[in-house]
Amino acid sequence: MTLLPQLPSTPTVNNDMTCGTCGYNLRGLSPDGRCPECGHPIEESRYDPRLAAADPRWLRAIRRGFTILLVSEFATAAARLLGYAIVTTYLAYQAMVITWFIGVTLYSLGSWIVASRDCVCPPMFDPRHLRRVVRVCAVVVWTAMLIWTIATFTGNLSPHGTLLILALMICCLSGDACLFLLLRRFARRIPAPALAWASTSLLFFVPTTVAVGLGLNMVYQVLVAIGHPNPIAVYESTAGHAIRTILTVTGWISLVALSVVFFWFRRRLSALLSQARQAASERLRATASGSQKDA
Repeated sequence: MTLLPQLPSTPTVNNDMTCGTCGYNLRGLSPDGRCPECGHPIEESRYDPRLAAADPRWLRAIRRGFTILLVSEFATAAARLLGYAIVTTYLAYQAMVITWFIGVTLYSLGSWIVASRDCVCPPMFDPRHLRRVVRVCAVVVWTAMLIWTIATFTGNLSPHGTLLILALMICCLSGDACLFLLLRRFARRIPAPALAWASTSLLFFVPTTVAVGLGLNMVYQVLVAIGHPNPIAVYESTAGHAIRTILTVTGWISLVALSVVFFWFRRRLSALLSQARQAASERLRATASGSQKDA
């Protein structure tokens, strides 16, 4: 008598679960199928998008990323303060360049970590394109800042090279926009409507402010590259002074707003991790008490 090979059993939904669209009970159906009533994919109904249901290890990594982003804003604030002392000493200029590099390094590292993949999230819900843009732009901006920092101390960077670096940094503002889109998704998964609104506001405010500032520097570098007799006139003119004043105010507003949002995200993630630890402790106590009763 020949025994036929036993085929693996098809996985099914073993508990009562309603369709996310029509409310049909999906118990006993295949997770890869669709709702027999409305055709909605069952996998989408199984996924819990709340951050409270996410992997705690991923949440800890994301919280670490927000911590690094928060520290980067303090480095940026220090670089801005050192910038006011440039006119008095060249040492302050060197310190400002190094501090800017530290701030950009921390910001790029924090962005890279925040854009890490949630392993529990199904591919259909994974914003992989946003995450890739954030990570690619973080690497490009850090590389451009590294070249500019080295060239500042060696004096080997021409005006055309400076223009190229500024153009790369402007193009990589799309990475900031994608980062804020990710933050808005995180806020909606908490859920925190106020935090989502703040992320949406930063999506338009911060890249615009940075683009105008880099654009003003590009105008100056273009005048230097074409041999203009007085390139500093672009800064000393009435329009240039007004733009620099506006950029100073909006720059500090952006810095404070980013710091508040990063701190806010870190605090909410810490609360979610604390709740997860408490839930795990309660499950362990329940399991231990059940084992004692059986004994």
